[in-house]
Amino acid sequence: MLRKFIRIIKRDGATVTFKRILAYAISHSPLAYRLSFSHAIGTRLYFAPTQLTYNLFAKPISRGGDIKVLQTYVSEGATVIDVGANIGSIAIPAAALAGPTGRVLTFEPSQKFFNIIKKNVVCNKFTDRITVHQVALGPKEDTVYLNEEVSDDTTNHIAATGTPVSQRNLDSFTNYIKTVDFLKIDVEGYE
Repeated sequence: MLRKFIRIIKRDGATVTFKRILAYAISHSPLAYRLSFSHAIGTRLYFAPTQLTYNLFAKPISRGGDIKVLQTYVSEGATVIDVGANIGSIAIPAAALAGPTGRVLTFEPSQKFFNIIKKNVVCNKFTDRITVHQVALGPKEDTVYLNEEVSDDTTNHIAATGTPVSQRNLDSFTNYIKTVDFLKIDVEGYE
């Protein structure tokens, strides 16, 4: 265990490693969901027990490329769709850029991440512009299985067995939308 810890410090540096440990400790304490940290574009994320939370707190620049893409394509009044939203680390800054006249639709089949996204939406006071759907998207209405038994919770994926989740097609949510300005899909190979 000590060797692994030393390898992580050598790989990531002492500061990043310490910050990940701190985020883990906060997110597994009574302070979880009471404390938040600065994210992108003036937004905040709660300390939630997830790998992505620990990484974003420890190394905020890790999503810098994604945020630059958002800043290029999402403007006031935009309609954004985030499929595989995880904790909302893309949807939340997109909502900040889209502003109060924009809308962001998020889709996340995991109950755990669905709950975290909802809390992060409230934390940023974006309930007027973000809708959160706990559903997998696919070609037809069905029940699919979410494998959440992976070592890194950022790689949950649809599989032959696992937690049953509802699947719907994207059109059933977007028939009333004239234009989609930005579509992000990160569904671990289920695209």
